[in-house]
Amino acid sequence: MRNKQEKKVLKNLMVTENKNLLSGIQENKYEIIAEFDVSNKDAQEFGFQIQKEGSENTKVSYNINKQQLSVDRTHSGSFNFGKNVKGKHSAPMLPKEGKIKLHMFVDHSSVEVFGNDGTAVITDQLFPTLSSNKIKLYSKGGAVKLNSLKMYPLKSIWNKSPVDTNLSGWKNISGLWADTINGKQGRSKEDSFTLSSKEAKNFTYEAKIKVLDDSVSNSTGAGALVFRSDEQANNAYAANVDVLNNQIKLIAFRDGIGKDLIIYDDGGKLDLKTNTDYHLKVTAEGEHIQVYLDDKPVIDTMDPTFSKGYAGLNVWNSTSLFNEVKFETVD
Repeated sequence: MRNKQEKKVLKNLMVTENKNLLSGIQENKYEIIAEFDVSNKDAQEFGFQIQKEGSENTKVSYNINKQQLSVDRTHSGSFNFGKNVKGKHSAPMLPKEGKIKLHMFVDHSSVEVFGNDGTAVITDQLFPTLSSNKIKLYSKGGAVKLNSLKMYPLKSIWNKSPVDTNLSGWKNISGLWADTINGKQGRSKEDSFTLSSKEAKNFTYEAKIKVLDDSVSNSTGAGALVFRSDEQANNAYAANVDVLNNQIKLIAFRDGIGKDLIIYDDGGKLDLKTNTDYHLKVTAEGEHIQVYLDDKPVIDTMDPTFSKGYAGLNVWNSTSLFNEVKFETVD
């Protein structure tokens, strides 16, 4: 929802290579409507670097020579999208009466760009770090005239998280985590965690887990349900779908170091794949812990290590998606 007052209004200015007309603004939810005059072809490219901090940014640009609108996420953080997901999306777009109009909505982890009143439209997910909230209006190869720009602060597009879950109060402990329309998404080379505010002894905990094909960075690993965790996930259980090793595991983390308690591989016949939803469920009552894969019991054990703690999620050496994340306590 647009706020009533404009954050910034600019008219009849030149965008040059050595000056940022939006310097000093720090926002990660906003709307921009800008019109540029490209009848003077001094510049080769112009546009915005959004969600910017240092070298981290997402570039929304128009290339005058190629007559092309683009959103480039190549430098939008350390998040790896995998070989099947492009970092840069482009669409052809001709000037209209010598002008280019960019209408852009930014909501921290997403950007939607309408070029020339919808002649070209690009929508992308972003995964910036929380501190990346600056914006730069730039040109390349020369100056371009900015006829007008209006920037409005926005309330979040999402009234609530798009992730299907009954857990709340999430706190990211380590790694990169973001709520997306495809689920809660995490990425890390090491064991990394996000924890909810739900604390319980006995429960049923389940989710769909999808480990993405991230073979470009050779990081196809595991996604896990974390339970009975302390506040920093140094001491906790995790039940994971380990695609790299083709196993389902129950792990105990003690002082930040994970140890496999039980490993299930169906006698070597388990065939876990990337980009595939697996329904993982954990039931815990006292020392009795059971793990189900697609409703099939695969681990059944007694372990007294942890009796109570927080519910959360874990990724290891992977980019993984979690959705339909449901937690129910048991009396």
